[in-house]
Amino acid sequence: MFKLSHSSHAVLLMGALGLCSGCVSSQDLSVSEPNEVATEHESVELAASKGQDITLESDTSWDVYSNRGLGKDAYLGKAQIVCSNATIPAGCPAGAVDYNWGGAWSARIDACQGNARWIWAPGITGESAPAELAEYYFVNHVSLPSGSVSARIYLAVDDEAEVTVNGNEIGTVGSTTDFSVAWASQAKPTALYITNALVTGSNTIAIRAANGAGSFAGCTGCTYQQHPAGVMFCVDVRY
Repeated sequence: MFKLSHSSHAVLLMGALGLCSGCVSSQDLSVSEPNEVATEHESVELAASKGQDITLESDTSWDVYSNRGLGKDAYLGKAQIVCSNATIPAGCPAGAVDYNWGGAWSARIDACQGNARWIWAPGITGESAPAELAEYYFVNHVSLPSGSVSARIYLAVDDEAEVTVNGNEIGTVGSTTDFSVAWASQAKPTALYITNALVTGSNTIAIRAANGAGSFAGCTGCTYQQHPAGVMFCVDVRY
């Protein structure tokens, strides 16, 4: 498999297309079957050639926007890595934002060589407020050659994520209103097929991630320490 480095990643919103053979068991995943999203922000587009599989995971290469329009005025910068606390998830990297919260985020995504990280919007800290119902759009781009492609995205979220590929809504995971659904979505990854939404040439992948209602944490005007939020995903495209 051809692994893209962070320096070659740039703006691509395929939380991780496709499937890394043998990485994730189908028994560990809930699999869903199957506004053109256009960005005005200047970006570098990943390109693949035939015979090269692409893996792409959530990390600091993703661009973050404040609304669905994805215009220059909505561009916030690059995603930042976040952790529930210093030990959750395991291996919280140096420099990541530590919400200093009790703990959750038990999902593991082994596809894409296991390099997906929990991310959120830039500038957010544990003291930032209000955290409830905050939502951001994580975007990246990839250029694909003609030919057969098989692609999936695996994702976990606290609390809700909606995947869009080339303006086509693929599916939603988690919930901002149902705590039990939201809790399950951070504990176990979901796989969504995105093959049919991909085209030859340029593709835009966007993930809207949203935090749940304040009632989830029993607070109003919640800080992220009280009511953390994050999304983790892996896109794997196979030829």
